[in-house]
Amino acid sequence: MLTIFSTPKPFEGHSGTIQRNALISWKLLHPQAEIILFGDEPGTAEICRELGLRHDPEVERTADGPPSVRSLFERAQQISCHALLCYSNCDIILSQDFVQALQRVSSWTNRFLMVGRRWDTDITTPVDFADPGWDLKLREFALANGMQRLYYNIDYFAFSKGLYTNVPRLTIGRNWSGTGGTIGRFGKLPRKKSRSSTPRIWWWPFTRTTTTQIIPRDNKADGMEKARSRISSWRVDGNISTRLKTRHIV
Repeated sequence: MLTIFSTPKPFEGHSGTIQRNALISWKLLHPQAEIILFGDEPGTAEICRELGLRHDPEVERTADGPPSVRSLFERAQQISCHALLCYSNCDIILSQDFVQALQRVSSWTNRFLMVGRRWDTDITTPVDFADPGWDLKLREFALANGMQRLYYNIDYFAFSKGLYTNVPRLTIGRNWSGTGGTIGRFGKLPRKKSRSSTPRIWWWPFTRTTTTQIIPRDNKADGMEKARSRISSWRVDGNISTRLKTRHIV
């Protein structure tokens, strides 16, 4: 089935709540879904024991502290149980729509990268996963109250095992490319000289699949409204509009 891997922040306060929400949503994707958390941030070992996740505390870090993307992707591909992998930020809630999209893409080709945009949504409490309709209610809440980010706000990378080799020493939480954003950078990494071996890169049109939970900042209580206003102003720019349209491959 699928291996999802991530490196969390400490499981404290609001970050602990939203990361727990995300991890439980991943567990519910499929009975055989494998989840690997890298790093030794406070609370990581405990949540892995509680939810039955794999924990790999050793992670290579860059000189200034954040985890190395290279070490995460290489290690995940080495130890994963499944042929399909997905790196996701640890505050992203995934639902069955994500699984259906992944199954559809993997049925077309066995060598691919699938990415998509997210919806920023204010979620401050534990999600009631005992409610059979939790994903539908959350989707409706995100569409009504959340904000869809622009093309470069990518928080998950679903790909076939072996796609990523010789990853540059990139850093979690930093801009991965001076131009073109994350997809511009990661979309080029797997390419080979042979045209026949070049993977297909699917930009999945985001309407339902991923919801990120807002992390509040003490001095920015109105951060959602400011961000929504800023993105609205960006969308009227002709260059941004063109780039958005051309990147909707599927």
